Amino acid sequence: MSQTTLFDLSRWQWALTAAMHITFPAVTVGTSVFLVICYWIYLRTDEQVWLNMFRFWRRIFGIGSALGVVSRIVLTFEFGLNWGRFAHDAGPILGVLVTMEVTMAFFLQVGHTQPRRTRPSRPPRPSRCAGFCSIPASTGRRARRMR
Repeated sequence: MSQTTLFDLSRWQWALTAAMHITFPAVTVGTSVFLVICYWIYLRTDEQVWLNMFRFWRRIFGIGSALGVVSRIVLTFEFGLNWGRFAHDAGPILGVLVTMEVTMAFFLQVGHTQPRRTRPSRPPRPSRCAGFCSIPASTGRRARRMR
């Protein structure tokens, strides 16, 4: 295989990983707003169909969050492996930004989703709704800070 082909393949690999990393967190942000709306309507109407929709889309939200985190980890390794010289020269600048973004995303996602999966007792329904509202609110704050 020629050198040009290897460069092209590594660039395509990074582009596909970056596309996944942009797509899945965006879907997760939209799904979190939809989850809040479904659960709020369930609280107001007490109709089981809204709770069933909430439970279904909650699984998709979890999968999207996991894929966003995994694609970011792979993307970080691809920076170092595919563009070693660039990563060496720009590392003092990009390393801090990548570390901050990965840490913020990881702790936000784990902090919001983990207590809902493992809890000793169920809190009252209105406080659960407030907890679900914190997911899109914190995501919006993080997105404004990153601009």
